Amino acid sequence: MPKRSNEFQRLVAMLTMLTSEGSTVYESVEVMEIASQKPREVDVVAVGKVAGHHSIVCIECRDRKRPQDVQWVEQAHTKFEDLGANVRVLVSSSGFTELALEKAARRNIKTITPGEVTPEFVGKIVNSAGRAEYWHWVTLVQKADVIITRDGVTQQQELPGNVPIYCADGSEASMFEDLVNHVVQQHTRNHDQWEEAFRAGEELYGKGRGKFTATGDGPEPRHGGQKVYVKGISHSTGEEELFEIANVIVTFQAERTVADVPLTHGEYEGTYFSTGSAALGDDATVQLVYTETRDGGFNAIGRLDGPLETLGVQIPAKTDDADTNTPDSAGLR
Repeated sequence: MPKRSNEFQRLVAMLTMLTSEGSTVYESVEVMEIASQKPREVDVVAVGKVAGHHSIVCIECRDRKRPQDVQWVEQAHTKFEDLGANVRVLVSSSGFTELALEKAARRNIKTITPGEVTPEFVGKIVNSAGRAEYWHWVTLVQKADVIITRDGVTQQQELPGNVPIYCADGSEASMFEDLVNHVVQQHTRNHDQWEEAFRAGEELYGKGRGKFTATGDGPEPRHGGQKVYVKGISHSTGEEELFEIANVIVTFQAERTVADVPLTHGEYEGTYFSTGSAALGDDATVQLVYTETRDGGFNAIGRLDGPLETLGVQIPAKTDDADTNTPDSAGLR
């Protein structure tokens, strides 16, 4: 994340995501100036279509103690002009001076000051919940084997990487990783069944944290109702054949970290929201935003910041050449 980003800017970006239907929202993104073709960083940019035409909304944010003055408006006007923004917005947590508001109106710049929710508005979330509990799960596959069957004989085998999976006619159905992910999802869907294991894990890893290892299987996997196969070399003929996958056995490790997120409440352009952030373990944070309208509409979004390995994000490794992905021990005599 660029160094200029802060919690208030992230809040504005997430509120824009929740209230901009169909638009793509970017935070701390560089936009090219029309004349110079030099990049300029913009706090929040929303790109969408209005009446069949592309619309670019540029938003600049400031989280200061005092109301923002006319100087910021003038600086932003020049920047918006250079970037060719269709819609121009300034968001200040502390409001604007009277002169700044007048100048912004003349320059066709929209000014927004998020306000506090009034006591008489009490909804499902806003002004009703003081805290939110966020559970972050990381599931890492440690080992994945297949049970291969041919002529009624079965054999358990570890495949050499993320190899293709085929239908009986030889057409490619998916990748082995897809089958593994399906098995893991089936066995991690009902997290509430693991509460006892995590209570024991908290004694080892600390409050709100737990870890355990489990094994799951996916018998008789199918693709579009058809059996699936893996290619291998037959020990009897020495030629490449398709071998039916009778089962997929996956050993995985699941980790859960719980964050207790205190919430504050506000109003942003007619949308009521609750937001808060908290530490997620030792080196990550979570920021949550819930929105609610007077007619009961409700939505939510979250943002995680921290090292990829802590958040459970894996960068795919380079795949080997296709001919090295054929298991030479998958065949049966």
